[in-house]
Amino acid sequence: MTRKINKPIGCSDFPKCNYSELKTFFEYIGNDLEIPLTWRPNFSREVEAIMKFCQSRAEKQYLLGATYFVDSTDDGRSKNTWIKSSQVKYHNFNYDGLVFECIFNSWDMSGEYSPTSLAIVPQIKFGDKLHHDFGIFCSGEKTPNIDEWDFELAVEIDYHPSHEWNPGDDKFRDSLVSYKVIRILRDDKPLEWFSKIKSEIGSKIYNWLD
Repeated sequence: MTRKINKPIGCSDFPKCNYSELKTFFEYIGNDLEIPLTWRPNFSREVEAIMKFCQSRAEKQYLLGATYFVDSTDDGRSKNTWIKSSQVKYHNFNYDGLVFECIFNSWDMSGEYSPTSLAIVPQIKFGDKLHHDFGIFCSGEKTPNIDEWDFELAVEIDYHPSHEWNPGDDKFRDSLVSYKVIRILRDDKPLEWFSKIKSEIGSKIYNWLD
């Protein structure tokens, strides 16, 4: 995850000068997705901390894409959103996840304001030696404790063509669990895929205390 990539720097001696500046993998992915990394530069460390648990480059791209989607859209309440790395407990396992505090806002019956939180957790275990690429968790708390999260659904990043070659394998895996599994296909862009998640859990979050 700490992989460094050389980035050329122009100077007055170009092309004789061959100096290069080290570039983080986070920056490399961000440039690849055409994300302006200056949008929230102080959060890059938090996202990188969770990226190390992703098993593939595609998963890292979609994790960064979700972060940008949540933080840059009106539905993400961008000015009030806090992003951090934190732990989430699920089935007696403690996972490191990317937590979005104040992602949505709810009002209870007495008219009092109540924020909520959402977490994206890589590599959620299920069955024997099986895992989901991401687990999506929600909480009615602004800063939830490790055990104050509700598991909402699982996400599989079906980026590799093997998923198209063997659809029966994915169907069998999905049959092993009782919760919803959303499969992100190659046509689902990294900067847009989280809209699928929002549509699945949005009604619950918006009506959390109804």
